[in-house]
Amino acid sequence: MRSIRSPRKARGTRPPTVWEQGRWIKAGLPRDGWIRVAADEGDAGVGTCDRCRGVFTGPVHVLRHHNYHGVLRVDEDCSRELRVKPQQSEPKPPPRSRATKRLLWLTRAWKRGGSFDGPMSLPADGYVTTVWRQENGWRYEIRPIRQTEICRAETGYASDEAARLAAFDAITELLENKSPRPDPARVQPPVDGWTLHL
Repeated sequence: MRSIRSPRKARGTRPPTVWEQGRWIKAGLPRDGWIRVAADEGDAGVGTCDRCRGVFTGPVHVLRHHNYHGVLRVDEDCSRELRVKPQQSEPKPPPRSRATKRLLWLTRAWKRGGSFDGPMSLPADGYVTTVWRQENGWRYEIRPIRQTEICRAETGYASDEAARLAAFDAITELLENKSPRPDPARVQPPVDGWTLHL
């Protein structure tokens, strides 16, 4: 039987190693998915594992991987660890739907400005929503957090709840379009000279 030699032995240089899970591991090795091509029972003497650099006695396991150019001569423990098939990552839980968030939108802690009748604001989903009462109804404005430029604004809602829900729908639309730039056609100037200072 022809002996398969480790590339490390052929080159005469020691590969770099890293400390991982309490062992020194050869850097750049795939962690799993190796295939055993031979178990060299005749080499059951003392040897050095190509993976963990540990000295072992017993059979030498020769492993090959499609992403590695050579073979590894390892002990039985390292062989078992390397031959494990890669585990599929667990699926992430589904994100909270926008419909669920919409139901809870009105129950969130909206901050009141100045007085009880002052504007209400809520930072959420990367935007600050501000709602307040005007002569012709309730108005909302939406701007990105840490910016002063308004990207959405509408007025004329019968109640603060209607204005807040309309603002939520506008944020949903912004998130779907992923367009943080303002839409000039939808931005309305303040009515009656009112300006909001945040």
